Formats: sequence, structure tokens, C-alpha cells
Amino acid sequence: MNHSPDSYRSIDPDTPSATDLKKGSRRALWLTCGIFTAVILLFFLCAAFIFGIMALTFGSMKSSAPYQQALAAAQTNPQAIQALGEPIKAGLLLSGSINLNGDSGYASLQIPVSGPKGKGTIYVEAEKYDNAWHYTRLELQVDGRTAPISLNTEN
Repeated sequence: MNHSPDSYRSIDPDTPSATDLKKGSRRALWLTCGIFTAVILLFFLCAAFIFGIMALTFGSMKSSAPYQQALAAAQTNPQAIQALGEPIKAGLLLSGSINLNGDSGYASLQIPVSGPKGKGTIYVEAEKYDNAWHYTRLELQVDGRTAPISLNTEN
């Protein structure tokens, strides 16, 4: 009779061997890494989608006539240049809305601007009729000043 240590080992088919445990650990590690990668990828896809929507929205607002005309009015207005300095540049995050319906529409915008001497906000309220924009409010509010600077040349 052989009395070596191997002969006393019980052979139970339900008991995992060391090799089986290593394979299970590897599978769990790969599964964890896969889930982590999927979550990160989903996060970046959502962020890219949101960034894309924002870029389209801001791009369309910045290409609109009220935005372009308001910024040009501020950049050529002597009082605005004196208050903010040259060049006057628009900030990245504007707010407001533009609604167009054929030849008519409405715009309400707040455009952050800055120059070497200071910062401010251009406020735009305009209606589009007769295929042209008519401004009810077009003014620059400079930070630290109480009175706004009128940019409206229609008056």
C-alpha cells in the first residue's frame, strides 16, 4: 500500500483546484475591467453629445444677425471703446434665445464682452419684421458702472 501524501487527497469534483481559482480570478478581473471601461466610454460619449449640442446652439446664436450686429456696435462705439479698451472681444458663454418664424422673429441675448480695461455685458432685445431686425434694447452694461452705454444707432 502506498502511503504518500498524494494518496490521502480526497477527490471531490465540487472542490475547485488552485488552477480553477486562478481562472476565476482572471475572469472576475477581466469582467471588472470591461465594466469599468464601458462606464468610462459611456461617460465620454454622453459628454461629447452634450458638448456637441452646446456647440451647435452657441454656434447658431453667434452667427445670428442680432449677435453680430450687437458685437460690431460695441466694437465701434467710442464710449464702449473708452470704457473697455480695444480690442473688445466676446466671451464664450452667451445666454438668451432667438426665435425665427419666416420673415419675423424675436431675439433676447446677453453677450459677455471684455477688453484690456474691463468687462461688461451687451443686452439685446430685438424684433424682426419687414425682413430686418429692429432693436428695442441694445446697450452695454460695463462692470462697475451704473449707467449703461447705448449702442442703438436707430434712435
